[in-house]
Formats: sequence, C-alpha cells, structure tokens
Amino acid sequence: YFQRNTKLCDVNRRLKSQIWSSVVTIVLVEGKNLLPMDIDGFSDPYAKFRLGNEKYKSKVIYKTLNPSWLEQFDLHLYDDQSQDLEVTIWDKDRSKDDFMGR
Repeated sequence: YFQRNTKLCDVNRRLKSQIWSSVVTIVLVEGKNLLPMDIDGFSDPYAKFRLGNEKYKSKVIYKTLNPSWLEQFDLHLYDDQSQDLEVTIWDKDRSKDDFMGR
C-alpha cells in the first residue's frame, strides 16, 4: 500500500508539472544594426526563445542587418520550472548557424 501511494504521488507530481499556470506573450518586432555575419556583408537573422522546457524559433529574415519579424509567440509558464526567459539571435547558414547575441 505505501509503495502504491508513492507511485501515485510521483504520477501526480509529473502531471502537475505538465499543467501550465500562465501564458507569456512575446512579440518579436525588429532588430536594428545587427552585425554582418556573412561574406556578402549581411546576415540571415532569426530569434530563439526558451522558457523552461519550451523552445520557439522565429522565421529567418534573409540578407539584412535590420530585420522586421512582427511575430507573436505564446509561451506557457509552469509553476515548478525555471522562470527565466532566454532570447538569442542567430545567423542562418547552410552548415552551422552562427550565434549573434543574447
């Protein structure tokens, strides 16, 4: 009987961790004066967002240093996970994408 309760408790804890408590809405508008990362003097920037275990990625805007995304992302906020929002900007390449900033 005691083992059963422990297992139920573990299941309840796992289920609770999958239920979000709030939604964080992010609106990615634009970037200005980004660094040129490509040989042609431009970049192909996109943004990545991470909140807890959730990850989102914007569309790539090709050949620009001043991208205009105008995208909205709804990230779920969980009570029992890290609440830090991480935003990084990347340059899209054929092989490995280049980190541009945080």
